[in-house]
Amino acid sequence: TSITPIEICDINLDNIEELIVDKKINNQKVINTKYLLELGLIKKITSKVKLLAKGEIKSKINIEVSAVSSKARELVEKVGGTVTVLEQKKQVVKKDKKSEA
Repeated sequence: TSITPIEICDINLDNIEELIVDKKINNQKVINTKYLLELGLIKKITSKVKLLAKGEIKSKINIEVSAVSSKARELVEKVGGTVTVLEQKKQVVKKDKKSEA
């Protein structure tokens, strides 16, 4: 079996703010992976998105990401926005009943 690497894309708050100011992002919509793909900020729908606190955010946003830095979450919530961290599919490890005996 081969392991397919998961692409992790870092998105900074200043990138989001700039796109809102340029009217390329409608901050009334939920910003999610599909929306970021349409904008060309990520390359694949399967990409994991991490929100980072570089820059500042002045606009209220509601964003869904795979991961977020604590500072980025704090800054988004400070202006009245929300950050939803999407649950990762966890691999379930099945124990062999014989090894438990």
